[in-house]
Amino acid sequence: GPCNDNNSTSTRGNFGFVAQYHKDDFDPRGHTNFVYKPGNIHFGSTDYDFASLLITRVVVNGQVVEEKATWSGKGKLNQEKQPSHCFRVNTTDRGEPGSSDSWRIKIWKGSGSGNSLNCSAESNVVYDDLMEKTLGGGNIQVHPPLHQ
Repeated sequence: GPCNDNNSTSTRGNFGFVAQYHKDDFDPRGHTNFVYKPGNIHFGSTDYDFASLLITRVVVNGQVVEEKATWSGKGKLNQEKQPSHCFRVNTTDRGEPGSSDSWRIKIWKGSGSGNSLNCSAESNVVYDDLMEKTLGGGNIQVHPPLHQ
């Protein structure tokens, strides 16, 4: 991240995110926001799962052609008081200007809520793109972690 798709229409999902590690800390920080008006979905993350942010590179002939990122966590759906939903994002940065970048989010209702929220059973799916979909606008930027 950060990413934003400001070309919002009533039929397209819109999202923004930041997901990053800080030095010597494997608890990723940031925020993921997803709005899909036709499904009455407004999801906001409250916490990322420990060590869930994974970044991989695809290199062809010495050139980076793709950088992929995935992360997961917990959050709130549509103004609920306590987080009771879980999510996972998969995204691919295929370079500038971003027209071939892709994104997928899966959101499901966990068992329990708040601090006792359990996300292990990915049933009760609220929203799932099923596969990464090419962006209709905007740009995703994945930056590899800096080596210390």
